Amino acid sequence: MDSRWRRKARRTHYVRRSTWVHELLQRRQVQGYENHPLPKIVEDVDEEMKDPRTIKECQAIIGELQWLASRTRPDLCYSTSLVARMLDRRPAYALILCNHMLRYLAGHQSHGLSYA
Repeated sequence: MDSRWRRKARRTHYVRRSTWVHELLQRRQVQGYENHPLPKIVEDVDEEMKDPRTIKECQAIIGELQWLASRTRPDLCYSTSLVARMLDRRPAYALILCNHMLRYLAGHQSHGLSYA
């Protein structure tokens, strides 16, 4: 866990997991970045063909993102819960959204919590 105190007018404590995020992005081979955690969600019919490998990969990414969201990244809470709900009905689209969230992390690796 990366944490440090910064002195200005008040004492502030920053908590972030930038090293863990960097390792996650390398492991997932993420390229590019996004400015928002999720794009506009496109409502569509449920997928009939559900590939178990896609579901498993999406579950793994959602688990990693939920772990991060519960520790130091509350900006990911809504996005991960939305994609997790969508996973059973539309796994291929959920995987696209998971990859979008990983690219968002790539552009915002140093985000975290600050306590004043």
